[in-house]
Amino acid sequence: MPARKRVAIQIRTIIGAVVVSVMALAALGFYAVSRVDQDSLDRQNHLAFNALAAERADFRRQQQIATATPEAWIFARSNNQSWLDRNLGTRLSTDFGHDRIYIVDAQGKPIYGMENGTRLEPSQIHVPPAIAVSIHNAQQGALRSATVSRPIAADTIMLDGLPAMVSIVTMAPNWTNTRPTPRASFLHVSVKYLDAELIKRMGDQFRLNSSHFERVGDHDPEHSRIPIVSSNNTLLGYIAWDPIKPASSLINHLMPALTAVAAVIALVLAFLLYRFRRATLQLQESESGAQHLALHDPLTDLPNRTLFNDRLRLALLSLADGKTKTALLYLDLDHFKHINDTLGHPTGDELVRQVARRLEALVRKHDTVARLGGDEFGIVLERINDICVITRVAERLVASMARPFDLSGEIVHIGASVGVVVAPDAGADAEDLRRKADIALYEAKKNGRSRYQMFTAGMDELLVRRRRIESELRSALQTGEGLALAFQPIMAADGRTILGAEALTRWHHPIHGAIPTAQFVSIAEQRGLIGELGSWVAKSAIAFLATSNLPWVAINVSPSELRDPDFANQLLALLADHDVSPSRLQVEITEGVLLEGKRAVSTVLRTLHNAGVAIALDDFGTGYSSLGYLRRHTIDKLKIDRTFIRELGRSPEDDAIVKAVIDLAKALKLKVTAEGVETKTQFARTVDLGCLEFQGFLFSEPLPAEELRRTFDHPAPRLVVDRLA
Repeated sequence: MPARKRVAIQIRTIIGAVVVSVMALAALGFYAVSRVDQDSLDRQNHLAFNALAAERADFRRQQQIATATPEAWIFARSNNQSWLDRNLGTRLSTDFGHDRIYIVDAQGKPIYGMENGTRLEPSQIHVPPAIAVSIHNAQQGALRSATVSRPIAADTIMLDGLPAMVSIVTMAPNWTNTRPTPRASFLHVSVKYLDAELIKRMGDQFRLNSSHFERVGDHDPEHSRIPIVSSNNTLLGYIAWDPIKPASSLINHLMPALTAVAAVIALVLAFLLYRFRRATLQLQESESGAQHLALHDPLTDLPNRTLFNDRLRLALLSLADGKTKTALLYLDLDHFKHINDTLGHPTGDELVRQVARRLEALVRKHDTVARLGGDEFGIVLERINDICVITRVAERLVASMARPFDLSGEIVHIGASVGVVVAPDAGADAEDLRRKADIALYEAKKNGRSRYQMFTAGMDELLVRRRRIESELRSALQTGEGLALAFQPIMAADGRTILGAEALTRWHHPIHGAIPTAQFVSIAEQRGLIGELGSWVAKSAIAFLATSNLPWVAINVSPSELRDPDFANQLLALLADHDVSPSRLQVEITEGVLLEGKRAVSTVLRTLHNAGVAIALDDFGTGYSSLGYLRRHTIDKLKIDRTFIRELGRSPEDDAIVKAVIDLAKALKLKVTAEGVETKTQFARTVDLGCLEFQGFLFSEPLPAEELRRTFDHPAPRLVVDRLA
């Protein structure tokens, strides 16, 4: 066979193979495109359903919070229009965007109405028939019930040509054992339209492009949509949006280039083999790039969780030789949320990128640094011969994260907590090691952050013990058994006069003995018991004040208590019940709660301050120590943290810091207490710097209530300090 023919056959064979391959690749590509696009559409549908469900839940929760007070029922019964308008009408309309609000009595008669932010006179209230039906059904359902339950009705209806969420709840004093019958209850009706503005906001929140309402019968095939249905499955319309089809968009962008390549191949047949080879190389590069994207974090280009888990699995296989170790480290940035909230997400992203670069610089090339999500990173150290290498790496990680970050001219300090587990010492199962690294990370955070924690076998037992302590703490709060207050005196500058005392919680467990305060308070905060614990402390401290001549007592209040809008009223009511003047109580708070900037916290603090309760800022100097929030909030006293007092006389920097805090307090007309005074030198130095209140073991350890009462009522010389000696 002539060579030319053989070449022609070969070329035709190659061309045929190329055509078949191209067709196969095209079919595969179209299939992949359809799959990727469908997955994207499925995710968007899921987001849309979540958005609608979240909006409905928020709508009902807003109404229930507003109406779930004894006052709501009382003022509805007395037809106090001003109170109802302010608390149940204007509040829901202005703060939460409720469009229609009605309150009806047990006979179904409207006693209050607001539509689109305008209060209606009773004679002007005309409840739309669709809502009236819901009210009637709700009342009938309530009458069939032995007691009033909340909520009693929630639905989505068609109103004024738009779907609208309707929620009906009873207004009843659920804080007493005697509850009104349904016939004595009032119904609060809230309506919120699923209008264009709300649907757009929902779409923007969940990243749905051009979200809008689509009526039944109207449909643009280019749009994705989910149905809006009532409780009886009546179709009311759709939430529609422009779908994101990432694969199709990519194909559209690449289509001109693909067409040009096809034209070149068709015109220049002589270069078929070259083009074929080039196309093959391009395909390999494309696959490599796609694989890289699938296994790497797009923000930092670090391995993602999938690749990280694979690297960990391979590293654990190397343990078979029995000569080396593998370490798994979890790293979590401290206060990252605050950076995002105050400086913005772009700055937070830049911080994450800089953290990634620092972490890569601290490990060997064959080790793995991965971003697992948010501000969490994972590190795998392979083929380690000495565990000291692992601890040195952990120390360098903590030190590196403690160094300042320059974020476009903004100098930021963060820090990081690190949890470390070593294989095979702690096992060789990847899932179990990840769990143990997470436990170690939790311990690092719990013990003060900006540190690392090696996993130990006792940590599993510690978790079991923490759960047991939680259960027993619940019982102790119910019975009061084992709980007591100790009071550490606050002394005057003469070292003898007791000005007041700080109440400190003690728990003596019948089996385990004294439980460290930090341990059970931490558990209470994490498990939602801090409110009950704080209430017990307040009641006990105020009861002590009622039977003592001590001028005042300070109690520590948690952030969650301050976020309760009714906290101030409850505390003032306790004082009134015990006939104790508010001026005899001090409330100690931390800087963190002020940094949240929540209006409810400011209102609570202002209410307490105006009533005469003193507000003290605890551990001042260890956080952000912002002059701004000292001016904005009603603070009466600063407590200088013991870490600065400890180094007085030895560290010029700490001397300067303490003097600056005292001078600042004087300028703002605030009192100052020096915490942790343990030596005569510290006491003398703080007196020299102008401090007038002191607390610490130099004067007294925390005392039981009776001992403090005896000490105050029958003072004896306790301390004489010659500052000039």
